[in-house]
Amino acid sequence: MGFMQSRKIIKVSLINLLLLVAILSLVEGLSSILLLFDKISKVQPMSEIRHTQYDELLGWVNIPNVDIPNMYGEGIYFRTNSQSFRNNEDFSI
Repeated sequence: MGFMQSRKIIKVSLINLLLLVAILSLVEGLSSILLLFDKISKVQPMSEIRHTQYDELLGWVNIPNVDIPNMYGEGIYFRTNSQSFRNNEDFSI
């Protein structure tokens, strides 16, 4: 009788251990997915989209007359003139 009872205890213990490992693996996998979605949702769009446009000849160029205050931090602005140069004034060509 003692052998059968100890065998049953070992069997139940192994089943419980396997269930515990399976549940912990499931929780870890789900938390990884949740952290991935959280990280993806916090990705900010590229800042260049706000001040560039595509030119077939040159590629990406600045949009003329753009003024974006605090673009690169507090007090650091982005400004283009009417010639699309990063400057406050136009140049004579």
